Amino acid sequence: MYKFTICEENDIPWTQIESCSDSNIFHTRDWMKFLIVCKGLKPFVVRIHLDEKLIGFFIGYKFKKIGLNIIGSPFEGWTTSYQGICSLYSLNKKQRISIYKKLSEFCLKYCILLQFSDWNLDNQDVIGHFFNFNFQRSYYLDLSPDIDILFKSFKQKSCQYAIHKAQKLGVKIQVPEHLHEFAEEYYNELVDVFSKQGLTPTYSVDHVKYLLDNISPCHRILLEARHPETNICIATIIFIYHNHMAFYWGAASYRAYQKYCPNELLMFEAIKQMKEAGVSLLEMEGIRPYKEKYNPIQYSKPQVLVAKYPFVIPMKKFAKKTYYYIRNFKK
Repeated sequence: MYKFTICEENDIPWTQIESCSDSNIFHTRDWMKFLIVCKGLKPFVVRIHLDEKLIGFFIGYKFKKIGLNIIGSPFEGWTTSYQGICSLYSLNKKQRISIYKKLSEFCLKYCILLQFSDWNLDNQDVIGHFFNFNFQRSYYLDLSPDIDILFKSFKQKSCQYAIHKAQKLGVKIQVPEHLHEFAEEYYNELVDVFSKQGLTPTYSVDHVKYLLDNISPCHRILLEARHPETNICIATIIFIYHNHMAFYWGAASYRAYQKYCPNELLMFEAIKQMKEAGVSLLEMEGIRPYKEKYNPIQYSKPQVLVAKYPFVIPMKKFAKKTYYYIRNFKK
Protein backbone atom coordinates (compact mmCIF):
# COMPACT_ATOMS: atom_id res chain seq x y z
CA MET A 1 0.00 0.00 0.00
CA TYR A 2 1.35 3.39 -0.98
CA LYS A 3 1.71 6.21 1.52
CA PHE A 4 2.46 9.84 0.61
CA THR A 5 3.89 12.59 2.82
CA ILE A 6 4.68 16.18 1.78
CA CYS A 7 8.21 17.45 2.47
CA GLU A 8 8.58 20.82 4.16
CA GLU A 9 10.41 23.25 1.88
CA ASN A 10 13.41 23.50 4.24
CA ASP A 11 13.53 19.71 4.69
CA ILE A 12 13.57 18.42 1.11
CA PRO A 13 16.27 15.70 0.82
CA TRP A 14 17.79 16.99 -2.42
CA THR A 15 20.98 14.92 -2.14
CA GLN A 16 18.90 11.75 -1.94
CA ILE A 17 16.60 12.88 -4.75
CA GLU A 18 19.48 13.78 -7.06
CA SER A 19 21.09 10.40 -6.39
CA CYS A 20 18.14 8.60 -8.00
CA SER A 21 19.29 7.03 -11.26
CA ASP A 22 16.19 8.29 -13.09
CA SER A 23 16.47 11.90 -11.86
CA ASN A 24 17.20 14.62 -14.39
CA ILE A 25 18.09 18.31 -14.14
CA PHE A 26 14.43 19.20 -13.48
CA HIS A 27 14.50 17.10 -10.30
CA THR A 28 17.40 19.06 -8.74
CA ARG A 29 17.84 21.69 -6.05
CA ASP A 30 19.30 24.04 -8.69
CA TRP A 31 16.12 23.83 -10.74
CA MET A 32 14.00 24.44 -7.64
CA LYS A 33 15.95 27.65 -6.97
CA PHE A 34 15.45 28.77 -10.57
CA LEU A 35 11.68 28.14 -10.53
CA ILE A 36 11.19 29.83 -7.17
CA VAL A 37 13.10 32.96 -8.22
CA CYS A 38 11.82 33.09 -11.78
CA LYS A 39 8.21 31.94 -11.39
CA GLY A 40 7.44 32.36 -7.70
CA LEU A 41 6.45 28.70 -7.37
CA LYS A 42 6.14 26.72 -4.15
CA PRO A 43 7.81 23.26 -4.13
CA PHE A 44 5.41 20.36 -3.72
CA VAL A 45 7.73 17.42 -3.05
CA VAL A 46 6.17 14.17 -1.88
CA ARG A 47 7.86 11.17 -0.26
CA ILE A 48 6.52 7.89 -1.65
CA HIS A 49 6.45 4.88 0.68
CA LEU A 50 5.47 1.33 -0.11
CA ASP A 51 4.61 -0.61 3.06
CA GLU A 52 6.64 1.85 5.18
CA LYS A 53 9.65 1.63 2.81
CA LEU A 54 10.73 4.86 1.11
CA ILE A 55 10.88 4.10 -2.61
CA GLY A 56 11.03 7.53 -4.24
CA PHE A 57 9.82 11.10 -4.60
CA PHE A 58 7.38 13.13 -6.63
CA ILE A 59 8.71 16.53 -7.67
CA GLY A 60 6.06 19.14 -8.35
CA TYR A 61 5.34 22.82 -7.79
CA LYS A 62 2.20 24.51 -6.53
CA PHE A 63 0.87 27.82 -7.83
CA LYS A 64 -2.37 29.71 -8.40
CA LYS A 65 -4.19 30.64 -11.60
CA ILE A 66 -7.23 32.92 -11.23
CA GLY A 67 -7.22 32.00 -7.55
CA LEU A 68 -7.23 28.21 -8.13
CA ASN A 69 -4.50 25.89 -6.82
CA ILE A 70 -2.61 23.93 -9.48
CA ILE A 71 0.24 21.43 -9.15
CA GLY A 72 2.54 21.20 -12.14
CA SER A 73 5.19 18.59 -12.70
CA PRO A 74 5.87 20.53 -14.85
CA PHE A 75 3.54 23.17 -16.34
CA GLU A 76 3.62 25.30 -19.49
CA GLY A 77 5.80 28.40 -19.45
CA TRP A 78 8.42 27.02 -17.07
CA THR A 79 10.96 26.01 -19.76
CA THR A 80 10.88 22.67 -17.95
CA SER A 81 10.44 19.37 -19.80
CA TYR A 82 10.00 16.32 -17.56
CA GLN A 83 9.57 15.93 -13.82
CA GLY A 84 7.21 13.53 -12.07
CA ILE A 85 8.61 10.63 -10.03
CA CYS A 86 12.24 9.81 -9.38
CA SER A 87 12.84 6.47 -7.68
CA LEU A 88 15.35 5.04 -5.23
CA TYR A 89 14.70 1.59 -6.66
CA SER A 90 14.04 0.45 -10.20
CA LEU A 91 10.36 0.83 -11.12
CA ASN A 92 8.76 -0.75 -14.15
CA LYS A 93 6.10 1.16 -16.05
CA LYS A 94 3.22 -0.77 -14.48
CA GLN A 95 4.48 0.23 -11.03
CA ARG A 96 4.85 3.87 -12.08
CA ILE A 97 1.27 3.99 -13.36
CA SER A 98 0.03 2.38 -10.16
CA ILE A 99 1.83 5.05 -8.11
CA TYR A 100 0.55 7.90 -10.28
CA LYS A 101 -3.07 6.75 -9.95
CA LYS A 102 -2.87 6.81 -6.14
CA LEU A 103 -0.66 9.91 -6.12
CA SER A 104 -3.20 11.80 -8.24
CA GLU A 105 -5.89 11.18 -5.62
CA PHE A 106 -3.51 12.48 -2.95
CA CYS A 107 -2.54 15.61 -4.91
CA LEU A 108 -6.14 16.57 -5.65
CA LYS A 109 -6.61 17.15 -1.91
CA TYR A 110 -4.31 20.17 -2.39
CA CYS A 111 -5.22 21.43 -5.87
CA ILE A 112 -7.91 21.59 -8.52
CA LEU A 113 -5.63 20.41 -11.34
CA LEU A 114 -2.57 18.13 -11.47
CA GLN A 115 -0.41 18.00 -14.59
CA PHE A 116 2.64 15.78 -14.99
CA SER A 117 5.10 14.58 -17.63
CA ASP A 118 7.41 11.66 -16.84
CA TRP A 119 10.26 10.78 -19.21
CA ASN A 120 9.95 7.12 -18.18
CA LEU A 121 6.38 6.75 -19.44
CA ASP A 122 5.33 6.20 -23.04
CA ASN A 123 2.00 7.04 -24.66
CA GLN A 124 0.61 3.51 -24.50
CA ASP A 125 1.35 3.35 -20.76
CA VAL A 126 -1.30 5.94 -19.83
CA ILE A 127 -4.07 4.80 -22.18
CA GLY A 128 -6.83 3.13 -20.17
CA HIS A 129 -5.49 4.52 -16.89
CA PHE A 130 -5.95 8.27 -17.38
CA PHE A 131 -8.64 10.01 -19.41
CA ASN A 132 -7.02 13.37 -20.20
CA PHE A 133 -3.60 13.52 -21.80
CA ASN A 134 -1.71 15.12 -24.64
CA PHE A 135 1.00 13.46 -26.70
CA GLN A 136 4.09 15.65 -27.01
CA ARG A 137 6.44 15.02 -29.91
CA SER A 138 10.12 15.82 -29.84
CA TYR A 139 13.57 14.59 -30.86
CA TYR A 140 16.47 13.10 -28.95
CA LEU A 141 20.04 12.26 -29.87
CA ASP A 142 21.80 9.12 -28.71
CA LEU A 143 25.26 10.37 -27.72
CA SER A 144 26.71 6.98 -26.79
CA PRO A 145 28.55 6.38 -30.12
CA ASP A 146 32.07 7.76 -30.63
CA ILE A 147 32.21 11.39 -31.72
CA ASP A 148 33.45 10.45 -35.21
CA ILE A 149 30.48 8.13 -35.69
CA LEU A 150 28.11 10.83 -34.48
CA PHE A 151 29.61 13.34 -36.91
CA LYS A 152 29.18 10.92 -39.81
CA SER A 153 25.53 10.42 -38.83
CA PHE A 154 24.81 14.13 -39.35
CA LYS A 155 23.36 15.04 -42.73
CA GLN A 156 26.27 15.66 -45.05
CA LYS A 157 25.17 18.73 -46.97
CA SER A 158 23.27 20.61 -44.28
CA CYS A 159 25.42 19.77 -41.26
CA GLN A 160 28.79 18.16 -41.91
CA TYR A 161 29.57 20.73 -44.59
CA ALA A 162 28.45 23.59 -42.32
CA ILE A 163 30.72 22.45 -39.48
CA HIS A 164 33.71 22.19 -41.82
CA LYS A 165 32.91 25.60 -43.30
CA ALA A 166 32.71 27.30 -39.89
CA GLN A 167 36.03 25.73 -38.89
CA LYS A 168 37.66 26.77 -42.16
CA LEU A 169 36.39 30.36 -41.82
CA GLY A 170 37.89 30.54 -38.33
CA VAL A 171 34.72 30.85 -36.22
CA LYS A 172 35.85 30.77 -32.59
CA ILE A 173 33.92 28.73 -30.01
CA GLN A 174 34.47 29.63 -26.37
CA VAL A 175 32.98 29.47 -22.90
CA PRO A 176 31.60 32.89 -21.87
CA GLU A 177 33.52 34.80 -19.19
CA HIS A 178 30.62 36.85 -17.81
CA LEU A 179 27.23 35.21 -17.29
CA HIS A 180 25.01 38.28 -17.53
CA GLU A 181 26.81 39.56 -20.62
CA PHE A 182 26.28 36.13 -22.17
CA ALA A 183 22.57 36.30 -21.22
CA GLU A 184 22.29 39.70 -22.92
CA GLU A 185 24.03 38.40 -26.05
CA TYR A 186 21.80 35.33 -26.17
CA TYR A 187 18.66 37.39 -25.70
CA ASN A 188 19.57 39.98 -28.33
CA GLU A 189 20.16 37.16 -30.81
CA LEU A 190 16.86 35.57 -29.77
CA VAL A 191 15.02 38.84 -30.45
CA ASP A 192 16.57 38.82 -33.92
CA VAL A 193 15.38 35.23 -34.50
CA PHE A 194 11.81 35.99 -33.38
CA SER A 195 11.60 39.24 -35.35
CA LYS A 196 11.82 37.25 -38.58
CA GLN A 197 8.31 35.94 -37.77
CA GLY A 198 7.05 39.25 -36.41
CA LEU A 199 7.14 37.92 -32.84
CA THR A 200 8.96 38.61 -29.60
CA PRO A 201 10.51 36.00 -27.24
CA THR A 202 8.12 34.29 -24.84
CA TYR A 203 10.34 35.13 -21.85
CA SER A 204 12.47 38.06 -20.73
CA VAL A 205 16.23 38.47 -20.52
CA ASP A 206 15.86 38.25 -16.72
CA HIS A 207 14.51 34.72 -17.20
CA VAL A 208 17.85 33.79 -18.81
CA LYS A 209 19.84 35.55 -16.09
CA TYR A 210 17.90 33.71 -13.37
CA LEU A 211 18.74 30.44 -15.11
CA LEU A 212 22.47 31.16 -15.29
CA ASP A 213 22.57 32.49 -11.72
CA ASN A 214 20.91 29.41 -10.24
CA ILE A 215 22.17 26.48 -12.31
CA SER A 216 25.65 25.49 -11.18
CA PRO A 217 28.48 24.95 -13.72
CA CYS A 218 28.29 21.18 -13.21
CA HIS A 219 24.74 21.26 -14.58
CA ARG A 220 25.13 23.53 -17.62
CA ILE A 221 27.02 23.98 -20.87
CA LEU A 222 27.23 27.53 -22.24
CA LEU A 223 29.04 28.29 -25.47
CA GLU A 224 29.32 31.30 -27.74
CA ALA A 225 30.54 31.62 -31.32
CA ARG A 226 32.63 34.65 -32.24
CA HIS A 227 33.29 36.26 -35.59
CA PRO A 228 36.74 35.26 -36.94
CA GLU A 229 37.77 38.88 -37.63
CA THR A 230 35.77 41.26 -35.43
CA ASN A 231 35.44 38.82 -32.48
CA ILE A 232 31.84 39.90 -31.88
CA CYS A 233 29.46 37.24 -30.56
CA ILE A 234 27.33 35.93 -33.43
CA ALA A 235 25.65 32.88 -31.86
CA THR A 236 25.03 31.29 -28.46
CA ILE A 237 23.78 27.97 -27.12
CA ILE A 238 22.60 26.69 -23.71
CA PHE A 239 22.31 23.10 -22.49
CA ILE A 240 21.45 21.83 -19.01
CA TYR A 241 22.12 18.34 -17.70
CA HIS A 242 22.19 15.95 -14.76
CA ASN A 243 23.15 12.29 -14.64
CA HIS A 244 23.24 10.84 -18.15
CA MET A 245 20.64 13.17 -19.72
CA ALA A 246 20.98 16.66 -21.20
CA PHE A 247 18.35 19.07 -22.47
CA TYR A 248 18.59 21.64 -25.22
CA TRP A 249 17.43 24.80 -23.40
CA GLY A 250 18.03 27.40 -26.08
CA ALA A 251 20.12 28.64 -28.98
CA ALA A 252 20.15 31.86 -30.95
CA SER A 253 22.17 33.65 -33.60
CA TYR A 254 22.16 36.78 -35.72
CA ARG A 255 20.68 36.21 -39.16
CA ALA A 256 23.30 38.49 -40.73
CA TYR A 257 26.05 36.00 -39.89
CA GLN A 258 24.42 32.75 -40.96
CA LYS A 259 26.95 32.36 -43.79
CA TYR A 260 29.55 31.55 -41.12
CA CYS A 261 27.48 28.51 -39.97
CA PRO A 262 28.06 29.15 -36.25
CA ASN A 263 25.05 27.14 -35.03
CA GLU A 264 26.22 23.80 -36.37
CA LEU A 265 29.73 24.26 -34.97
CA LEU A 266 28.32 25.29 -31.58
CA MET A 267 26.18 22.17 -31.48
CA PHE A 268 29.08 19.91 -32.41
CA GLU A 269 31.39 21.40 -29.77
CA ALA A 270 28.64 21.19 -27.14
CA ILE A 271 28.10 17.51 -27.92
CA LYS A 272 31.82 16.90 -27.31
CA GLN A 273 31.51 18.55 -23.89
CA MET A 274 28.38 16.56 -23.05
CA LYS A 275 30.12 13.30 -23.84
CA GLU A 276 33.04 14.31 -21.62
CA ALA A 277 30.52 14.99 -18.81
CA GLY A 278 29.07 11.48 -19.14
CA VAL A 279 25.88 12.46 -20.96
CA SER A 280 24.55 9.72 -23.23
CA LEU A 281 21.19 11.21 -24.28
CA LEU A 282 20.30 14.71 -25.47
CA GLU A 283 16.64 15.74 -25.49
CA MET A 284 16.16 18.38 -28.20
CA GLU A 285 13.02 20.19 -27.02
CA GLY A 286 10.41 19.88 -29.71
CA ILE A 287 10.03 19.23 -33.42
CA ARG A 288 11.70 21.80 -35.65
CA PRO A 289 12.96 21.27 -39.23
CA TYR A 290 16.41 22.74 -38.46
CA LYS A 291 17.04 19.97 -35.92
CA GLU A 292 16.66 17.20 -38.50
CA LYS A 293 20.19 17.83 -39.84
CA TYR A 294 21.60 16.12 -36.71
CA ASN A 295 19.72 12.92 -37.58
CA PRO A 296 17.81 12.73 -34.27
CA ILE A 297 15.29 10.09 -33.22
CA GLN A 298 11.68 11.26 -33.11
CA TYR A 299 9.58 10.21 -30.13
CA SER A 300 6.34 11.07 -28.33
CA LYS A 301 5.62 11.22 -24.59
CA PRO A 302 2.37 11.78 -22.65
CA GLN A 303 1.45 14.87 -20.68
CA VAL A 304 -1.22 13.78 -18.19
CA LEU A 305 -3.91 16.04 -16.69
CA VAL A 306 -6.04 15.06 -13.70
CA ALA A 307 -8.76 17.43 -12.49
CA LYS A 308 -10.93 17.61 -9.40
CA TYR A 309 -13.95 18.86 -11.38
CA PRO A 310 -15.02 18.16 -15.00
CA PHE A 311 -14.97 21.83 -16.10
CA VAL A 312 -11.30 22.43 -15.19
CA ILE A 313 -9.56 20.81 -18.18
CA PRO A 314 -11.84 22.38 -20.85
CA MET A 315 -11.25 25.74 -19.12
CA LYS A 316 -7.47 25.21 -19.28
CA LYS A 317 -7.61 24.24 -22.96
CA PHE A 318 -9.71 27.33 -23.74
CA ALA A 319 -7.24 29.59 -21.91
CA LYS A 320 -4.31 28.07 -23.82
CA LYS A 321 -6.10 28.43 -27.15
CA THR A 322 -6.95 32.07 -26.35
CA TYR A 323 -3.32 32.82 -25.46
CA TYR A 324 -2.03 31.57 -28.81
CA TYR A 325 -4.82 33.32 -30.70
CA ILE A 326 -3.90 36.66 -29.11
CA ARG A 327 -0.19 36.02 -29.69
CA ASN A 328 -0.72 35.26 -33.38
CA PHE A 329 -3.15 38.17 -33.74
CA LYS A 330 -0.40 40.56 -32.58
CA LYS A 331 1.70 39.49 -35.54
